[in-house]
Amino acid sequence: MTTDTKQKQRHFIFHKPYGYLCQFVCELPKKKLIGELYDFPKGSMAIGRLDEDSEGLLFLTTDGMMSEIIRSKNIEKEYYAQVDGLITDEAIEKLCAGIEIGIRNVKYITKACKAFRLEKASHFLFLKYLLFLVLAEYLFQLNKFYPKHKALRRKIE
Repeated sequence: MTTDTKQKQRHFIFHKPYGYLCQFVCELPKKKLIGELYDFPKGSMAIGRLDEDSEGLLFLTTDGMMSEIIRSKNIEKEYYAQVDGLITDEAIEKLCAGIEIGIRNVKYITKACKAFRLEKASHFLFLKYLLFLVLAEYLFQLNKFYPKHKALRRKIE
């Protein structure tokens, strides 16, 4: 590919809402896809994924090499999760050691990890709010706004 025809790579920070798949195409009927929320450039892909029944920060790119680098085991990932009820010390210990999960009736044990409880909900809320501000700033810079941009603006005013 010559430099004249080489397309500039694009990167996006995106808030995936609850109920959407981190995909641009899907053969399953009645599924909501993130590509319906914004007119992403051709070749856009999610870096990693969030489950359909979760929401959160998602990186998207048109650069396959960048996606490979970030998804590799060489890049440490950090996740924050909000759970219903109180999480016990025993549950945290189990998470750290690895837990059994199942995907499509196939069971396996997750890798050991670091897990801890945020002692004050305000820490989690602060992180969520900070993420919201970063996201809102980014969305306002786009030519075409996320459909709920007016709600975003009301929340940060």
